[in-house]
Amino acid sequence: LSALLAINAMKFSTREMVFSAIRSHTGKSGASLMAIKKYIIEHFMLAIDRRLAGRIRSILRNSVINGTLVRVGGRGRGACGSFRLSRGSAGPAGPAARSSRPASTARKFGPIQEPKSSISSEGGGRDPSEQLPQALMIRILSELDQPSRMKCALVSRAWHELVMQPLVWRRLHLYYDCLGKPGVASRLSRWLSPTLVQVVSDGSIDLNIVLADCPRLQLLTLRSEHCEYYAEGNPLIAAVKGCPRLRCLRVLDCDSLLTPDTLSGLLTGCPRLDHLELDDERKLFLSSTVFSDAAACAQPFCKLLASLTSLRLPNFLESSRPVAAAVSENWPNCTNLVCLDVASATESDLLAAISGLPSLQELSERLLAITDQLAASGIPAAVRRSGCRLRSLQLEQCSPLSARGLRALLTAWPGLLSLRLRNCQQLGAEGYLLASGVATLTELELTGPAWPGLRDADLASQPLPSGLKKLLLSSNGWPFGVTGLGLRAGLATCRDLTHLTVDLPCHDELLPALLTQLPRLRCLRLADCSGLTSRAWQGLSNLRIPADSWPDLHELHLHQCRSLTDEALANLCDTPAVRGLRHLELHSSRLLGPVALPMIAEACPWLAVLELKNCRMHAAWLAVMFTRDPHMFGFHRTQIRLSAGDY
Repeated sequence: LSALLAINAMKFSTREMVFSAIRSHTGKSGASLMAIKKYIIEHFMLAIDRRLAGRIRSILRNSVINGTLVRVGGRGRGACGSFRLSRGSAGPAGPAARSSRPASTARKFGPIQEPKSSISSEGGGRDPSEQLPQALMIRILSELDQPSRMKCALVSRAWHELVMQPLVWRRLHLYYDCLGKPGVASRLSRWLSPTLVQVVSDGSIDLNIVLADCPRLQLLTLRSEHCEYYAEGNPLIAAVKGCPRLRCLRVLDCDSLLTPDTLSGLLTGCPRLDHLELDDERKLFLSSTVFSDAAACAQPFCKLLASLTSLRLPNFLESSRPVAAAVSENWPNCTNLVCLDVASATESDLLAAISGLPSLQELSERLLAITDQLAASGIPAAVRRSGCRLRSLQLEQCSPLSARGLRALLTAWPGLLSLRLRNCQQLGAEGYLLASGVATLTELELTGPAWPGLRDADLASQPLPSGLKKLLLSSNGWPFGVTGLGLRAGLATCRDLTHLTVDLPCHDELLPALLTQLPRLRCLRLADCSGLTSRAWQGLSNLRIPADSWPDLHELHLHQCRSLTDEALANLCDTPAVRGLRHLELHSSRLLGPVALPMIAEACPWLAVLELKNCRMHAAWLAVMFTRDPHMFGFHRTQIRLSAGDY
């Protein structure tokens, strides 16, 4: 972020900044040296050091001598006094005047190489963005990540002025120690605080200055990945006073931020707060392990929960047990809570949450092991008491859960839209058939060490829900004889599937079927491609289907793909499915040669990330790519990631 603020020095000369400051003072008294410096600090985000101050004084003296500027009242010598433009002198073009020039004459780093469009051909070589409304350009730039915005600021002066608009920086990520320079936080606060909507901080020491006046801030994330405290004080105190519209607060890996005062302040100062996410990895409620410290936070914390609609408490260590116990007794007061993500210590804690939350629709349990007895008797009784109707269910520890317990859960909560069961060990074929038979599902995730009794016939006999959009099937060891071919028949009705992740053995007939019968597929992850042969890749090139029937893949991950040669990669690149790839990962493809990279670059013009893991590429052409010409293979905007054994 500091680098972005320093870009102004490369965009406008000192003379242009001085005359822009004088031109802004339209009064008869003119602009003094102090007023000129203040204008440069506020509008160009530059610190006035000794060197820049000397240039400003020199420009003022020389401009008075050559008649470009006149001294108001005739008083003063050198750079002293007040100045205004002489009659008939306009001075050098300022930022506003220069931005009206064609962008093609203002570019310093050359045009971006993009495919030609009808806009650029009709504009006579001008920047296509000039024909778009400025409000639309600002909205587009605001959706980019921060590194991309900084690159856009280097395109031209016109683009720099667009990027420097405060509305572009509504979403701000303050990386660790990014505000270490003195005074940058104050200038950033004056520049962006009135327009900020989302802020993510990684432990910045000057965060209080930024949050002092953020009337539009809605999402605040505080985390400290480097185990640093917020040295300038608790940022939540500033948020309580300066962020009245705050709706979402995430506090991750931070110590000593939630005190009784801050919890009470959030309740009164942020009345719109409805989402709270806490991570108690480092004793969130005060750094002391004494129970009385955490107990002091219990009452105000329970009052705060009563106004929330979404709560995530993935970790509660022993230091926060008093707070956890108070929360367990306070669930009946949280009548508005819709989404709950917890790590319950006992079965009674989970049952108290279910029976006390009548509006609950999304439940995620991360710690408690779900047994058949709990699923068959405890949970249905709690559901009858509260009347809650879940739409999303996630259970992390399903090792003791069998098909009998799963049937009871699905009976208690009919009409689930999302079902995620992890660490399954006893569900087997019957459990898979039960989970995949829920007709209302749009997201299904089943992971576990083993699926005893599951066969290809089971995968084929049970059609997956027709409205399914995301599917994840994973196991550390599939039963002997499961080839994954049955999944082709199970997916025949899932025309709307967008995300598919499986580690079933992928064979020659499965890969073409996945790419042809799923037209809306956007992300495909195949964790076991060891069974693919050259016949599978040749089959892709021999398919005769319309181009609009192919999926527009954005992510493709192929693991253990040992049969991928240069010829096989050429067959894959000839398919329309890879044309729109943004992320491509190839694992254990050791037969690829030097022609692989230019082939990928030509076939995937929008590729942003290329991961090559355990591919053992030749060091000779890697050295050429990284030392002589980094763009020789066509990767102008692609991030290439290599594993340690590839070079």
